[in-house]
Amino acid sequence: MSINSETLVNHMNHEIAAIQPSDILAFNAEIANIPGIVRLTLGEPDFNTPEHVKQAAIESIEADESHYAPSNGTLALRTAAAEFLAAKYDVHYDPASEVIITAGATGGIYTALTSILNPGDEVLIPTPIFPLYIAIVKLSGATPVFMDTSDNGFVLSPDQLQTTLAAHPKTKAVVLNFPSNPTGVTYRHDDLKALAAVLADQPIFVLSDEIYSELTYGEPHESIANYLPTQTILLNGVSKSHAMTGWRIGIMCAPKAITAQLGKIHQFTVTSTTTNAQAAAAGLKQLTSRTAGVDTIDIPAAKAAGLVVTNVPAYSPNSVAEMSVAQTMRLIRNLEMFDQRISQQNFQWAGLQAREIRSLTVGIIGAGRIGGTAARLFHGLGAKVIAYDVVRHPELEDVLTYVDTKEDLLRQADVVDLHVDLNETSAGLIDAAALKLMKTDAYLINASRGPVIVTDDLVAALKAGEIAGCALDTVEGENALFNQNHQGEVLQDTNVAQLMQMPNVIITPHVGFYTNLAVKNMVDISLDDVLAILNGETTAHAF
Repeated sequence: MSINSETLVNHMNHEIAAIQPSDILAFNAEIANIPGIVRLTLGEPDFNTPEHVKQAAIESIEADESHYAPSNGTLALRTAAAEFLAAKYDVHYDPASEVIITAGATGGIYTALTSILNPGDEVLIPTPIFPLYIAIVKLSGATPVFMDTSDNGFVLSPDQLQTTLAAHPKTKAVVLNFPSNPTGVTYRHDDLKALAAVLADQPIFVLSDEIYSELTYGEPHESIANYLPTQTILLNGVSKSHAMTGWRIGIMCAPKAITAQLGKIHQFTVTSTTTNAQAAAAGLKQLTSRTAGVDTIDIPAAKAAGLVVTNVPAYSPNSVAEMSVAQTMRLIRNLEMFDQRISQQNFQWAGLQAREIRSLTVGIIGAGRIGGTAARLFHGLGAKVIAYDVVRHPELEDVLTYVDTKEDLLRQADVVDLHVDLNETSAGLIDAAALKLMKTDAYLINASRGPVIVTDDLVAALKAGEIAGCALDTVEGENALFNQNHQGEVLQDTNVAQLMQMPNVIITPHVGFYTNLAVKNMVDISLDDVLAILNGETTAHAF
């Protein structure tokens, strides 16, 4: 008589009985065939895998790359993953020893938790959260400890973490998933620093699932690995960012000593992920940038990695030109000072009489595409426009008058508007000597490049009352500041900190280019370059 299968079920892993099938997957299956329904069940992107990724997989298949890949993943993909994480989130891993390619982020979560947990361990899990972590913790014989975050905007607070740790001395790991599935909430710079301060120097792993990192809006994503590099097991992948949910390619990163242990579980559970899928995920062919952004790319290193670097050489000149006009209007109408008064419920206008643009002389240094466009805008508003440029453009002489020297322009202009490229000649163009030539009631506008102005000299001139004020859309050393959140910090750039305290100074974070038409222009050119490269053609925008 054969053994009854129901009897054998009782001999299976006892932890399975405590695990329920995924309600999300079950519900998704139920509604899958309903026409026209919008499914918010699974984290599925609303676009398809990019063509260049699919093409890389096709090329891999046609090259008969159908054999086992290295257990930890191909070096090409591990290198691409490490470079991506470094470039996007400033976290750094050695692709040879600190990166494992997993069967999706799910495979990484399973490998990580089963590698670090022993029966009786506890794992702290903020809720609500995707149920996967809970099931794997239980399968490992450990106990999930839930931390309800619903009263704190679905963000784990350092106080709640500290209290829970104190009550659970058997804690082996803390799970973080951000941006969160299912809430969509993410952790900001200050949140991560505060949580890291609680966990630092404790023998506790941080399992950080950041698979949704590319789906953030507003502030850029930041990783907990920036603050706890020796304790963090970082999980990411291409499922959400590249619409490759079905390809099952995840990234797991950790310090070398930890990765060596993770690799043991990984190789005995999946052997390796699919060779062709890895080729697809590593199928990056091109890095593209816009004008000034190209100086942030290590072009020799990119070429050594087989990448084509392209650059959008120019875009809608109106974007930056209009920014200059807008900043000029804010200064001459004292709008910045009015904003400051009104924020303090002071509605007086005494001492803030404005000046009309038609009563002013605007001096443009660098009357090229952008400067020339600015000249036409200022002229259209009734201003007298003068310009200094090493190259004169006859087609602009109906809207401006050229002067012979920079010094002539500085002496005459009520508004000095800078539109020059950054090179050896233009660096330090506006220094202490230049500022002393300007009228004491003149304004300085810079929407070109930060190093064109010597910031030390500008701060001194403003303090001494040598000029009336300035508007800066770009400053020296801006890469350490702009497009980052430094709220609550003491700025290390003392010049910028001083400028921000001055009522007659406007600072914006290099956003003159950031308009609907300019961005569309950049995207169109970039996509044309992509198509050319995919078709084996050359592009004039490649280095």
